[in-house]
Amino acid sequence: MSMCRQRQKAGRWGFSLIELLVVIAIIAVLAAILFPMLGKARSSAFRANCQSNMKQMMIALFLYAEDSNGRTPGAWYKACHWGDGEGWTERIAYYVGGKKRKIAPGSREKAVFKCPQQKSDYSYGIVAFEDPISPVHSSGFLLSQIKSTKKMVMFYEMHPRYPSDSPDVGETGQSNDEQQDLVSYYYGVGNPKNRNLGYDYWVYWPGPHETIVNFSFVDGHIAGFPDFDAKKITWTNAP
Repeated sequence: MSMCRQRQKAGRWGFSLIELLVVIAIIAVLAAILFPMLGKARSSAFRANCQSNMKQMMIALFLYAEDSNGRTPGAWYKACHWGDGEGWTERIAYYVGGKKRKIAPGSREKAVFKCPQQKSDYSYGIVAFEDPISPVHSSGFLLSQIKSTKKMVMFYEMHPRYPSDSPDVGETGQSNDEQQDLVSYYYGVGNPKNRNLGYDYWVYWPGPHETIVNFSFVDGHIAGFPDFDAKKITWTNAP
C-alpha cells in the first residue's frame, strides 16, 4: 500500500514527454514573437540616439555659423584626422554642448559623430554644396543662400560599409562630393533598382536603421527616410 502511494506521489511531480514538448513549443512560439519585437525596439533606440547626435551637431553648426558670419564649415576632400583641426567634425566639435570650448575638443565631443549602430568612428557626412559665388571646397556656404531650408540636407548618415580609419580618405571631413539629387545607387543585394556604385561616402539605401537613413536639415529638423524623396530632400539646393 505504501509503495502505491509513493508511486502516485512521484507521478504528481513528474512531467510526461508530451507535456515537455508542449512547453518547449510554447517557448519557441513566444521567442519567435518577442525576438523580432526586441530587435526592432533596439533598432529604434539606436535610431533615436543617432538622431540625438545629429541634433547636437546642428546646434553646434548654428553656433559655428554665428562666429563665422553665417557660413558653414567647408567640406574637405583630403585626408584629415582628429587633431588636425581641419575636418568639419572637429571644427564644430568646439561647440558641442551648446557653447564654444576654450580648449580642443576631446573624446566626449568626438563621440557625437558616431552612430551606435555603425562600426566606423565617423558615421556622418556633411552636404557638399559649395558657395556659388566662391566655390571652394573648404569655404562652406552661407545659410542665407539656401532656397528651401526645410528641404536642404546639412548632415547625413554614411553607408555602414564605409571603411573606418582608411589612410586614403579624410575621416573627419567626409561629404557626398559630386552626388546629384534623384540618383540613388544601392538598394540591397539583387535589387533591380541598383545602379553602378559611386563613392562609399555618398548617401545610400537601404540605411543602417532598418533601411532608413537619418538626415538633418538646414532648418534644424531631423528626419529619416527609406528612400530618396525629391519633394523633401535635396543636397544641391534645389527649391
